[in-house]
Amino acid sequence: MLNALLDAWAARLEPLMSQFAQLPGAMVERGPAHPTAPDKRRQQKVESLICEYPFLAKDQGYIAFLWLYSGAYAVSCHDDVSVQIFGPIEGFDTDPVDREEFFCFASSEFWLQGEMEDRCVVGFFFPVSQNVQWGVYRGIYPKGTQTATRSWYCTDFIRLLPRLIESRGQLID
Repeated sequence: MLNALLDAWAARLEPLMSQFAQLPGAMVERGPAHPTAPDKRRQQKVESLICEYPFLAKDQGYIAFLWLYSGAYAVSCHDDVSVQIFGPIEGFDTDPVDREEFFCFASSEFWLQGEMEDRCVVGFFFPVSQNVQWGVYRGIYPKGTQTATRSWYCTDFIRLLPRLIESRGQLID
């Protein structure tokens, strides 16, 4: 069943991840089912993450991303880009679930009008609770705060990904 899922999603994810790889400072990781160079050492981490957070199965695109890529980021201060899609790669040791019971799976950071003091952080989340509408939630952290203004953004990871790439993470409008 997993292979069928991955085959179906790989055709949709591969072109998007190729676009992501073109962002300045981009690094696309290799998951245990990567299409050309699988990293089998990550299999247990992917399985553990999915087992620990079973609600992630509601978004098959994100599950496929974890198996195929296990994470990606683009960071370039010169180009004002900082986008991260989290996965079970080295350094993913903090609890991704926040106090409001949302699982953070991606974030971006950029500077409004190029000014350091006008830094904007945007997080992307899945709800943990079944009492909240499923989908991707966007949290915008006003400068100098640790609390996001969070709202429903789109239905799933595969709809977020092209927007994240095209905007270079600057999804605040």
